[in-house]
Amino acid sequence: FLLLSSFGLCFSYEKSPDCLTFYRKRLLKIIPLWWLCLTILLAIALLEGRDHPHSILQGICYYSGAGWWFYHNEPFGIYYYEWYIPTLLLFYTLFPLLFRQSNRKLAILLLTTMAAGALLAYYHVNDHLFLSYFRPPVFIAGIFLYRIYRQEKPLGKTSTAMLGLLTAIGIAGVYYYITY
Repeated sequence: FLLLSSFGLCFSYEKSPDCLTFYRKRLLKIIPLWWLCLTILLAIALLEGRDHPHSILQGICYYSGAGWWFYHNEPFGIYYYEWYIPTLLLFYTLFPLLFRQSNRKLAILLLTTMAAGALLAYYHVNDHLFLSYFRPPVFIAGIFLYRIYRQEKPLGKTSTAMLGLLTAIGIAGVYYYITY
């Protein structure tokens, strides 16, 4: 979904490259529904006697997504289990910057984030963030796919190589996910 999300964001951002409008639209689409879902999960946790935020700070971390990023740090507690929206919001925040980069810089960033994710996973650094730190290459790949899609001429050597790289990344990602 993150690949398709970044691909779709390219269409939206290309139509209206104003960052404030871009951020406002994304927040209005995501935050209200996310908060509704979190409130329902919180009500269920309270009814079933499961763990829930016990302070204003923990509530802020719960509803902002910061609890995901500060998993082991007190006084934030354990309110981290919603990983997708905090990760998505981070990617949406970085998207305008990523979209403006050249293909070469994006390729370097793609390879760097792949290597960093592999090293973090191999050495079990911040294992609780695995779901987030292994996703940047997928998000960046969506921008590449959009650029390939938007080309009006047949794919050149660079685009074909990039498509091959993205395919290899996908295969490696699936293999790693299955064996991890």
